[in-house]
Amino acid sequence: MEESARSERSENLVDEFVDVTGSPHEPTSDAELDRLRKSAFFVHGNYFRIAKLGPNVLDDGMVRFEETGGDDGYSEYQKKAEILRRVHNYVSSLYSYNLQVLDHVNEKTHDRTYDKGDLLPGPNASSRELIEYVQSYAFLHGLRNDIQHGEYHCLSVDKVDENEENEYYQVRFSERRVEPKPAGGLERAGDYLRHSERAERRYLLTYICEFHDLFNEFETDLEAWCERSRTSTC
Repeated sequence: MEESARSERSENLVDEFVDVTGSPHEPTSDAELDRLRKSAFFVHGNYFRIAKLGPNVLDDGMVRFEETGGDDGYSEYQKKAEILRRVHNYVSSLYSYNLQVLDHVNEKTHDRTYDKGDLLPGPNASSRELIEYVQSYAFLHGLRNDIQHGEYHCLSVDKVDENEENEYYQVRFSERRVEPKPAGGLERAGDYLRHSERAERRYLLTYICEFHDLFNEFETDLEAWCERSRTSTC
């Protein structure tokens, strides 16, 4: 019976996330929708800066710096720092967007209150009960906590190849170097590594590119969710 009920659920990701019948209960104004769109725009902008790091970042996670194309003025240290800067900006803007979505959902639904724990499932959460967006995001949420204050211990940027024209780098994630922050809501690293595989996390840029497809779907579904009770009031 439970499986039958689940199969009849909406295909909208926000419906699946809130799991509340008939939501939203309150209307979304033009101004509120505009703020959500701006936050999503920041995420997209930071993603495109990652995607521009190489011609095949999605496939191989490889960053390419052209020695004859204007990148030769940067030292190896600066190139590595630039890659980490783009990762930092992406996960930070994504974190801010998702917390804004939580606040919005809390304002528009009456059944329960949502918090960071709904984005960072603990050991008692079943993957069968979580939308793929939350499962994939949990790792990036934890990564943001780990690197937010310049502590990039869990990430290494290595030069993997070079020739007369280009240098190639990859960003690798090491769970052995993770330093979880209990003050940020993490009891242990497993809370945000639980719903992704080690092989998926190893090449971080590929992980981010694959996740961003889910972000696009979630953003679209959030707008559809809001449109059900739209109002033109500001």
